[in-house]
Amino acid sequence: MYRIGKRKKVDRELIWWFEIPAFDIRRAQLFYETILRMKMEYEENDLYKTAFFPFFNDMIGGSIVEGHGYTPSGEGSKIYLNGHPNLQDILDRIPDAGGEILVQKTKSSSNYFAWFKDTEGNKIALYSKE
Repeated sequence: MYRIGKRKKVDRELIWWFEIPAFDIRRAQLFYETILRMKMEYEENDLYKTAFFPFFNDMIGGSIVEGHGYTPSGEGSKIYLNGHPNLQDILDRIPDAGGEILVQKTKSSSNYFAWFKDTEGNKIALYSKE
C-alpha cells in the first residue's frame, strides 16, 4: 500500500457493483449505449428489467434496473463513469441522446470531471485524465 495525498491505497477494489435506477429501461439503455458507444445485455424476470454494462477484465460492473425499489433521483450517491481518454467525447453526445449536462468538463487537481442528468433523472458523473 502507498499513499496518494492523504488517501490510502488498498489492495482490492472497494466498489464491486453499481445499479442505476430507471423508469423506462429501454430508454435508459439506449441513452447509455449511445453516449458510451457500447452494447448492453438485456435481461428480464418477474421482478426486474435489467441492462448490463460490459465488464472489463472481470472488474467493477454495473447495470440499469427498472422495478420496485428502483427510483431515479438526482440526490444521494453519485457514480463516476470512466470517460477515458477524454470525457468531452461522451459529454458531446449527451444532449442529442436526451440527457442534460449539469457541469461542463472541469479540471480538478489531477483529472477532469463533468456531471450530467440521464433520461431517467439520475445525476451521473464522468471522469478522465484528459
